[in-house]
Amino acid sequence: MKVTDFQSAMFFWFILLFIFYLLIYYRQKHGYWKKFGLKGPLPVPFLGTSYVYLRRPLHVVETELIQKYGQIVGMFEGAKPTLLVSDPEFIKTIALKEFHSFPQSFTFSSYKHPLEQLFPELIWGSKWKHSRGQITQCFTVAKLRKAFPMIEKCSDMCVKSLADEIQRCDAIEMKSFWFKYYCDTIFQFCLNLDAHVYQSRDNIIVEKMIDLSRPFIPAFIMNMFLPEWIMKTFHLSALDKKALDYLEKLVTHLIETRRLRKDERQTDVLNRLIAINETSSEQSTEIELVAAIVDLLFNGFETSSSLLAWCSWRLAFNQDVQDRLTKEIDSLNSLDYDSLLSAQYLDAVISESLRIDPPETHNERVCHTTYHHPETGIVIPAGSKVSMPIYAMHHNPDNFPDPEKFNPDRFLPDNRNAIKPFTYIPFGVGYRACLGTKYALLVSKMALAKLLQSYRFVVTPSTTIDLDYDWGSILLCADEINVGIEKRM
Repeated sequence: MKVTDFQSAMFFWFILLFIFYLLIYYRQKHGYWKKFGLKGPLPVPFLGTSYVYLRRPLHVVETELIQKYGQIVGMFEGAKPTLLVSDPEFIKTIALKEFHSFPQSFTFSSYKHPLEQLFPELIWGSKWKHSRGQITQCFTVAKLRKAFPMIEKCSDMCVKSLADEIQRCDAIEMKSFWFKYYCDTIFQFCLNLDAHVYQSRDNIIVEKMIDLSRPFIPAFIMNMFLPEWIMKTFHLSALDKKALDYLEKLVTHLIETRRLRKDERQTDVLNRLIAINETSSEQSTEIELVAAIVDLLFNGFETSSSLLAWCSWRLAFNQDVQDRLTKEIDSLNSLDYDSLLSAQYLDAVISESLRIDPPETHNERVCHTTYHHPETGIVIPAGSKVSMPIYAMHHNPDNFPDPEKFNPDRFLPDNRNAIKPFTYIPFGVGYRACLGTKYALLVSKMALAKLLQSYRFVVTPSTTIDLDYDWGSILLCADEINVGIEKRM
């Protein structure tokens, strides 16, 4: 036998043995959840169970998995075991009781933009605790009351912009419409900056915020299939790099300006954070302050605009609900802070919209120390991810009877106590729940009430009927959400 033939044979057997080793390795790893009696989709080498999410919306896949395999589903990212959990008691345990074992929230892609790495949403430990403590002080009831005149002004501008819109077409794309409103309010609330969203069609701030909120599908796919070192080498972030760079420069410039020209009369979040940080025993760096603001801009903009886009669409198809809501709004003496909070049906409509169309369909916790769950005997290895399928939980008939019906009565005071704890979690759950919940609800109620004083949502020939959901994102997004709006008689 020639040497070259011998080398070829050796290479062939090496490849064969290597493949055999990988098959044995993955088979052993993929048998992990079977030890605890957990079921789930069939894992395959390299991919684990990640293939089930390809070209299908996340919320659809997770709902089917929960229906097929039960409230706790064994999953795998490659060889790493992960869990999909919709059991409310289990969620209560990891989000509250055992928070020290599950301190980390989202992981997103293996590579993160340098600014993204410092987002309060993504950090944990002492840095997260310090950052959250500072930001919490910016969202008190007193601070929201001070911001109310600004929110009212923004909502007036929003409703005023409708006059020209409804003359041009018989349906308006609601996500784009509410994008502008929330961009206007969040930039004024956080930065005291007028984004001029209604003055120009080519608005760079709106453009960058939309780019930031748009799911980057290639990164989503590659994060499932490619090794971490490749993602980091080629800087494949899930968020738009140019948009993050723009916002980083903008906020950095504003911080430098504020420090040179201090004005205590400015009550925006940035000014408060600078003041809080200067008197803190543990001061944040400038880039950490920038990251905190950009994270607030991103989350406050995307999820809130989705909320009212879906709510508008639901009201168009449920005229009885809209009539009842309009009647309540008309009965209010004024749309001031206390009146909005006292409007029970308005709160119920917003709450039901968040249930049936939660802007964020999925939440996560990452296990940092191997955890043994006493009730089930399940052992969650350190580094494993536990996912909470918000959409699936909100559409589970055991949690919400007749879940596909838009029924705000579920959330009226007499009925709300009947909702099982930890089954309704549109803003997350536990110690890492959204800090801006009160702000988001206030801004949404104000805009919806102002609009319904003069207009109503209707179904027209151009109204979206069959929704084309986006995939590759934890957010509930559709290609278009077109809704008709007409002047009230």
